[in-house]
Amino acid sequence: MASVFIAGHGRMRRSGSVAAPAGVSIAWAVPPTYNGSGGLSTALLSGAYDGWAGHTRAGEPYYDHYLCPDIAAIMANKAVALSQGNRTPRGEIYLLQPRLKFTTTLSSIVLFLKRRVPGPLQIYWTCCRSPIGEPSSRIRLFEGGTTGTSRPAGMSSRIRAWCFHSQRFQGRKSISCSHSATSARCGPRTRSS
Repeated sequence: MASVFIAGHGRMRRSGSVAAPAGVSIAWAVPPTYNGSGGLSTALLSGAYDGWAGHTRAGEPYYDHYLCPDIAAIMANKAVALSQGNRTPRGEIYLLQPRLKFTTTLSSIVLFLKRRVPGPLQIYWTCCRSPIGEPSSRIRLFEGGTTGTSRPAGMSSRIRAWCFHSQRFQGRKSISCSHSATSARCGPRTRSS
């Protein structure tokens, strides 16, 4: 079974659910409508923490999500966390991160992966799941080896176009991007009350 870790900023629709296709399972870093801290994502990528907040199995519905880029240095740090971590899932390990200022839907990623990666897929969504156009309900934290939640600052965003590409990372197969942008973001940010 191939394991695909998805890292970047994440957003979630609150309508229009899709079903996970046959042979695909998705593990979620945070519950629906939650944000996650960078420490949580990095700990899950490295294998230092394995407390996934939920799972969607083949045939089960989920609201579609959007993957958006993060700051280049943060994306590079998350790639290093996965490559140097103590995670040992069976099969091949992939990292998927967005490129430049583009976004894509999780359902598009899943279709792409089903065509490119043979056999069953375990997808690990390490990103936030805050609703588009709404503040997140809570933030799931990982600090000093423990988890917790707090109230969010109330940021949300809107989504634009999408793009990602494949490359090799430190000898591992990767669906990833390493770019020089220092402030790639997921669309314009607006304050919510």
